[in-house]
Amino acid sequence: METNVLELVDNAFVQIAYSAEARNVYLDMDRAKDYLVLIDKDVILRVLVNLFSNAVKYSPRDAAIRVELSEGENQTLKFSVFNSGPHIPSEHQDMIFQRFVHSEARSTSGIQSTGLGLTYCKMAVEGHSGQIGVKSELDKEVEFWFTLPGLVK
Repeated sequence: METNVLELVDNAFVQIAYSAEARNVYLDMDRAKDYLVLIDKDVILRVLVNLFSNAVKYSPRDAAIRVELSEGENQTLKFSVFNSGPHIPSEHQDMIFQRFVHSEARSTSGIQSTGLGLTYCKMAVEGHSGQIGVKSELDKEVEFWFTLPGLVK
């Protein structure tokens, strides 16, 4: 279904608004670019809700979750969700998308998690013929990103 991406992002953030408000975490996003993409809206909404929920959980209080959208090759759209949570060591970055796996840094933070959310995200994005990953370096924001084909404009 043709979906407006800004509306999708806003809808996802509304779903985690209570936990975001409790930690004074806000959404920072450039709204100058608007895109339409052919996706299963409900599935990708759940991906965004999961990524936003994790970003709120692992970010310090009074922080921002930054979202960037960018056009890729072959009519793809890249979603990047940045947070200022703990660094994820490079040896854990591929593993965190596997079922029941937690990053060492995140599993010692005292935050409860099933270890299934990122697995769902990976399956949902790959089911749309997209890719998903994480980029994390010491003393820098953590970036969870995914790409989706089907960019309309």
